[in-house]
Amino acid sequence: MKKSLKILIILFFISFSVFGQNKWAETHSIVNPVKLNKIKIFELTSEKVINLFGKPTKTDIIWSEYDDENITYYTYGKSYFAFRPNKNLHDFEIKDRAINNISVIINNHSVGDSLEKLKKYYYKSNINMSNNEVRIHLVTSDFNLSSSIITFKITNESIESMELVNLN
Repeated sequence: MKKSLKILIILFFISFSVFGQNKWAETHSIVNPVKLNKIKIFELTSEKVINLFGKPTKTDIIWSEYDDENITYYTYGKSYFAFRPNKNLHDFEIKDRAINNISVIINNHSVGDSLEKLKKYYYKSNINMSNNEVRIHLVTSDFNLSSSIITFKITNESIESMELVNLN
């Protein structure tokens, strides 16, 4: 009886710990869900981008040797979103504060925002800033590093652009 009670208590604390870690992952901005205008980055599709920002000013299909597939680029002004053939997001670069009169916001940050605001949310990444870039490694809810990185490029103490790279 005592042994099964101990096991039950240990299992309770383990499950409580795992639940707490997942809650931490849900509420911290460096982990999923990183959002672009309230849409989770990993749920962005070409349809959702078009619904959000309208028809792109230019569309290009470019063969990717690395991915061994065609990547479709939707260009909006100085910004672009790239999609795989299944219409899932491959990567993006945002150099505009607004696209078609809609503010572009990633986790409360936009092009033109001050570096001080970014420091508040990504303090450790700002300390390790190099080449005027603040890199945020995305972490999944199970605490594994994903292969995706959001890079904030800084010029004159403000965000010049935001870029997502290496999305699997």
